[in-house]
Amino acid sequence: MIIELQKLYPYQGFLIAKARDYQVSKCIEIKHDLHFKFRNRIMTIPYKQLKSRIVDSSEPIQSMFNSGQYYRIIGFRWSPLPVPTAEQEAELFSKQCL
Repeated sequence: MIIELQKLYPYQGFLIAKARDYQVSKCIEIKHDLHFKFRNRIMTIPYKQLKSRIVDSSEPIQSMFNSGQYYRIIGFRWSPLPVPTAEQEAELFSKQCL
């Protein structure tokens, strides 16, 4: 799964990327890595490391669209890979999960 970020968030002296808990759970369930893209930088978290790399978690938030559904915002420390080449980026997007 690839999450395109609009911004990063400061947290205890470093930056974090945020995802919703159901996105993280989906990647673990189907054994796919989670990718964050911010500007031209990409951070990949292998699905086996998703639980151990969580640095922040919000209180449950009620969905605006489904009154009975709640989710949490999960934060991961931002540590991107070097700027990918066009070929590497094309390969990454071809492997994304839905």
